[in-house]
Amino acid sequence: MSDLFDVEGCRAYMTRGKTTTALVPTGGGSNSLRTTVPMWIVHQFGLTAGNKLEWSLSSQNGKMTIHVAPAPLED
Repeated sequence: MSDLFDVEGCRAYMTRGKTTTALVPTGGGSNSLRTTVPMWIVHQFGLTAGNKLEWSLSSQNGKMTIHVAPAPLED
């Protein structure tokens, strides 16, 4: 995964700011939804098929935010 503290190296990707993606059903009777990880985020974190993401929620001033980060690689 990329070095999150290498601000100079990630400048090209970080300047994009934000991307909107759509949620779609996963199918198979599940209530889960899925979305596409934008290519600039894939490049920024060096993600490949099979990598895992960690999802967490935080709340501040009555506003909930979803945080998504690459999961640590398993040994």
